[in-house]
Amino acid sequence: MANPHYLPEVFIKVTVINFSIAFEGLQNQLISDVMKAERPEIERQRDEIIVSIATDKKSLKEAQDKILELLAEAKGMILDDQELIKTLEESKFKSAEI
Repeated sequence: MANPHYLPEVFIKVTVINFSIAFEGLQNQLISDVMKAERPEIERQRDEIIVSIATDKKSLKEAQDKILELLAEAKGMILDDQELIKTLEESKFKSAEI
């Protein structure tokens, strides 16, 4: 069922698993459930790392978009465009840091 509805008495006795995801996703979901029960502090660290990775990816994407925008708007020699060079340097530093 796409959106299962169980009585509360049944729901607290079972774990609902989403079988429509790939095997790897299912495996990660089950490992996450076990880790939440056994070692919640490690699961919290994992969640923080996942959020950090997503933030870093978004930051890199924004930097790439800005570079592409500046390249598209560049007139004449791109080596003379100080804003573009500064953005490229910042992007390089941020990429190395991430």
